[in-house]
Amino acid sequence: MRIESLVLRDIGPFEKEKFVFSGNLIGIVGPNGSGKSTLIETVLTAWAGIFRKFDNLADFVRDLPGGGKASSGSVQSTGVHNGCKMDVRRTVTVTKDKDGHYKGSQAARLKFTVPGQREEEVKGVKLVDAKLREIIGEDLTLMAQFAFIEQNQTSAIVDSDPSTRSKALHRLFGLDRYEKTWEMLGEELRGVPEIQTAESVSELTTQHDTAKQESFDLNTRVVLRKRAIQGIDLVVAERAIQVWEGSDELRDKITRSDESVRNAEVDLSQKLSQRAVAETEVKRLDTDLSAIVPKADIAEAFLKSAGEVEVLRSRKTKLESEAYRIATEVRGLQAPQRPQQRWNNDDATELREKTSMLQVSTDFIAEHRALTGKAICPTCGQEIKDLAAELEKHRQKIDMVQPRVTQLGSEKDGELAAFTKYDLDKSVHETKLASLGAEGMRISGEHKVLVSHQDTWAVYTDEACAEQRTVVSERDGLKGSLLSANDTLMNWEEIVGVAVKTRDESKTARSALQTSLKVYSEELALLTPDAVEKHRATVKMSSDKRIELARLEEEHRGKLQELRGLETRLERAKGLEAQIDRVRRVKETLQSARDVFHREQLPSVLARRFVAAIDSQVQHFLSLMQSEFTAGLEQEDGAYRFRCIFDDSSERDASCLSGGEKVRFSISFLLAVNEVLAAKLGTLALDEPTAHLDDENIQHFIDVLAHVQQYAQSAGVQIFLITHSSQLLGSFDQAISLAKGKQLVTA
Repeated sequence: MRIESLVLRDIGPFEKEKFVFSGNLIGIVGPNGSGKSTLIETVLTAWAGIFRKFDNLADFVRDLPGGGKASSGSVQSTGVHNGCKMDVRRTVTVTKDKDGHYKGSQAARLKFTVPGQREEEVKGVKLVDAKLREIIGEDLTLMAQFAFIEQNQTSAIVDSDPSTRSKALHRLFGLDRYEKTWEMLGEELRGVPEIQTAESVSELTTQHDTAKQESFDLNTRVVLRKRAIQGIDLVVAERAIQVWEGSDELRDKITRSDESVRNAEVDLSQKLSQRAVAETEVKRLDTDLSAIVPKADIAEAFLKSAGEVEVLRSRKTKLESEAYRIATEVRGLQAPQRPQQRWNNDDATELREKTSMLQVSTDFIAEHRALTGKAICPTCGQEIKDLAAELEKHRQKIDMVQPRVTQLGSEKDGELAAFTKYDLDKSVHETKLASLGAEGMRISGEHKVLVSHQDTWAVYTDEACAEQRTVVSERDGLKGSLLSANDTLMNWEEIVGVAVKTRDESKTARSALQTSLKVYSEELALLTPDAVEKHRATVKMSSDKRIELARLEEEHRGKLQELRGLETRLERAKGLEAQIDRVRRVKETLQSARDVFHREQLPSVLARRFVAAIDSQVQHFLSLMQSEFTAGLEQEDGAYRFRCIFDDSSERDASCLSGGEKVRFSISFLLAVNEVLAAKLGTLALDEPTAHLDDENIQHFIDVLAHVQQYAQSAGVQIFLITHSSQLLGSFDQAISLAKGKQLVTA
């Protein structure tokens, strides 16, 4: 499997960071606290679902700068295995309980695309883990054991202290888990309950067989009694008694049924008559309505015309009121007063203009006289008797004063301003008179038209309209009555239907009773009082035998219940015997398993299983790194040690190797373990293998990395190496530099 990318959101020191992996040897470089180990642990979490360093899932989520936790954190990674593209995401949601403690819950989803097929998706932690195992063909929990090597484990396997070496190998092979299993088996063994001695199976078997025989005997008696009862012809006897005693009752029922039929027919006849009355009323109303509809249509047209005439009358009245208003306004309109002065040219001009104004308004005065019967002078407000004479008088006056006006003109220049205002007022007065005259002409014309049609309005009197409204009202009333009559007729239809059904049901019941009576009559002719008494005796004997049968059946049921109780006790006794035997065998099995998982036994078992294969691979990787020695894993007095044999045949314990030799051997051993126990994963992670190395040994480690890089490329293995040493940056296919949860450089 090759891991292509990793996206972290609110995980450890990372707020949001994406890493894209390329090459076979990937270095993750940074100081302590920069998030190097977190990055590798989240890869393990994404693909194996293991939170190795977190007992509480909430600790997996980033702490906020102001205190508290982010609401959730997620890790998402993509990878490829045998052409199958995978995208896995695991999310931890954080909640706080009532005591203020943070709790975490996990969710997971996996998208994958098998070559030649469409993308699929599964959700749920168990389903995602199962699908990943199916795709990769390996238990991914091996990543935590053999592929993702914890910090200091590299140097511990060649430590001079046997206890340190033993603990490192125990962790590497997972023996620390088996020590817990050994302790758990001891707890299980101590927790096996003691089983009480069961009842005697042989004694219960004897009681069960006796009860079974008694039950069989009772069942035989029940069967015989049932056969005796079946031999009695109870049906014939009961039928004879029923016919003998029921014939009179049946005749009474027929009599009552005849009465019911008669009553139903009478009721039906009455309802049919009432329905006929309703039909007659509907027809009458329909005829009356048909006759009055044409009259009502004419009446509605008449009323519509009457409404229009009423509008015209109102318009005529309004026009007359408007004409009176205009005449009043003209009568009240006063001409401007001339200044008091001698007759001069201005006086003559005023008289001429006034004469001209009177001439212009002559037509208006004539129209006003046609409306009101009077002609009023707009200047003086007096009634004009002879308009032509009045005009002539004004002209004579103007001609008489003309010489005087000319003479005084040069002396009255100071009075021109007063006469100018007078001219303006006179102009406004003349304009107002002209406007009123035009409006009066329009009103007069419209009024003449209305008056010309006034004769046709005479037919639309109040009496005529009231008469037409009566016709329309009568038609509407007939419509309502017809609707009500139709509803009544429909109700009578339903009532008649119910009455017909009642009559038919009564007839059917009477017919059935008559048929039954006919059958009874045929059977009654064959019966005598003595025969009826014999039938009664037969029924009594059958009843006695049935009572005895019920007693026997009750006794048989009691015996069956006793038998079932004995069977239950017998089964329980047999089960307890089997359980006692199983408990004994469980104790023996637990003890045997505990012996196998003993602290001193299990390492030997595992060593025999894996050491030969690991030794072979260690020699291979030592040869690959051009080492001058070979090494083997040995066990002595329950402790592990490595023996190294040099080319000159000298032997040395691995703890006595030089710094560079220890580096070569440790890396070779870890690569061998990964190759033997986790080869299908194709992934290896080393956390701080350079810890505690000085500069000289760092240089040895750089030489080793060159061989590791060649191995990774040839074997197609993806190796992650965590270090805080910047001296190794040039040894990787890809180097990722971190600082305080941020990705600084990816080379």
